[in-house]
Amino acid sequence: MVATTAYGQEKNEESHQHQLVKMEELPAAVKATVEREAQGKQIEKIKKETEHGVTKYEVDMISNGKEHEIEISESGKVIERHEEMIDEGTR
Repeated sequence: MVATTAYGQEKNEESHQHQLVKMEELPAAVKATVEREAQGKQIEKIKKETEHGVTKYEVDMISNGKEHEIEISESGKVIERHEEMIDEGTR
C-alpha cells in the first residue's frame, strides 16, 4: 500500500511540470495577451506549466502596490485572474 501511494505521488509530480520562460519564448498569441494585460505593470515572472498534457502560462505582475497574476491558455485566452495587496514586510 505504501509503495503504491509513493508511486502515485511520483507520477502526479511528473504530470505537473513548470519552468520559467522569457517573453521572447512565448507563442505569439500568449505574447500578445501578456503585452496587452501588462500595460502599466512590471512583469515579475512568467511560468509555463504543463499538467495532464495541457499547457498554460502564469504571469506575475506588480502595479500600484498590488500583485496581479493571470493564467493564459496556449491560444492566448485569459483563463484566470488573481489580484492581492502586497505586504511590504514580506518583500
